[in-house]
Amino acid sequence: MTVVATFPKVAHDWLKHELDTALYRKGGVIASGAGIVTTGMVLGKVTASGKYAPIDFAAADGTENAAAILINRADATSADVETAILIGQAQIVPNQIVWPSGATTNEKDAALVQLAALGIVSHQRF
Repeated sequence: MTVVATFPKVAHDWLKHELDTALYRKGGVIASGAGIVTTGMVLGKVTASGKYAPIDFAAADGTENAAAILINRADATSADVETAILIGQAQIVPNQIVWPSGATTNEKDAALVQLAALGIVSHQRF
């Protein structure tokens, strides 16, 4: 009998370096209805409320643009949840970032460019 252990994703799977956690991490509110959101999920920011939700490339409410990455897992199934988000000056492993299902390579590339504009840069060498 083979036993396979699976471990949940943790931040150091996708986050390799931060310039200053005090400056580039902040508390953010994940909007109710977002469901269970895992660490490493790219977030968009709802323009009207300032709350965050998983990036939604088909949206027109602000969440279509990459604005942050979720540090910790959050369950925003039925209520807003305050949690830590990464907003800048970090190095990430792009193939460990979490995207919504169905996201295309072009959409991911565009979001990575938006993250790079915030100082969250991708490094393939990790």
